[in-house]
Amino acid sequence: MPGLRGAVGGDIRAAIWQILEIVIAMAIYLPFMKVSERVQAKQAVLAEESAE
Repeated sequence: MPGLRGAVGGDIRAAIWQILEIVIAMAIYLPFMKVSERVQAKQAVLAEESAE
């Protein structure tokens, strides 16, 4: 990954740390997105039912 290593000054440890930070952020963020998607799906079903 030359692009990532170049972005952090060429230190491979910094590149690995960046990847770890991205993975951790995704692990924190994704459960909230799943809940949001479920709520939006329920709202869509309710809106569809009320339109009938």
